[in-house]
Amino acid sequence: MKWLIAFIAACITLIAIVYIIWGRNAYTPSVETQSGSTVKVSASHTETFSPDEIIVLLRVNLTGPDRNQLLTKLKTSVEGLTEFAESLNIPKDSLVISDFSLDKSWSWFKGKRSFNGFELSQNIKVTLPDPSKVSRFSEGLSTIADVEILSMQPMVRNQVEKENQILKTATQKAKKKAELLAKASGEDLGEVQMISDEPIIENFAPVSFRSAKMFAGAGGYMDIEQRAAPLQQKITLGSTVFIVFNLE
Repeated sequence: MKWLIAFIAACITLIAIVYIIWGRNAYTPSVETQSGSTVKVSASHTETFSPDEIIVLLRVNLTGPDRNQLLTKLKTSVEGLTEFAESLNIPKDSLVISDFSLDKSWSWFKGKRSFNGFELSQNIKVTLPDPSKVSRFSEGLSTIADVEILSMQPMVRNQVEKENQILKTATQKAKKKAELLAKASGEDLGEVQMISDEPIIENFAPVSFRSAKMFAGAGGYMDIEQRAAPLQQKITLGSTVFIVFNLE
């Protein structure tokens, strides 16, 4: 019995010794220090512009049994549009024709295919250099057969140059803020470690008249004031920059 008690006591002692030795070799948390400090700043700058021009997207849709008649009607519509644009002092090169299609139209009934005629479609992009003429232009289109307004989009000329200048101003604001923070911490502002920006564009989406007609009542039409109202909004361009500077 005594030898059993002695054996158990020896085991407990051995376990205690192993635990102490293992504990001394265990991982000890440490704090890693960086070689330099940084300051993180952000700044925004926006500017508001009136539209310099309006991009109007038109479409001519025609259907009929004779393709030649459809082509003749298309020519008449384009000539009428060109003459009307010239009456508003809109240059001819402001009208750009694209996406022409002329396809056969078919229908199926009881497994048999029937020819319905032809479908003609032609897109025309018109640039209005004077946004104040948008109401007169919209009103005059009602006198030209088969021409539909798809959308109107206000544009700012030299947008890239304006955006670059806005970005430059936002960056200068961020640097001034970083200099104040560095001075408050008793250090000097060093080189840029990281920089990024997020552009800001407001009221720049095209006004779709197809979707607008859904809210214009059973007739599906909007008056000229309703059409022109969204285009009278200002356009805001801006940028938010994020910069990380080293501190020295």
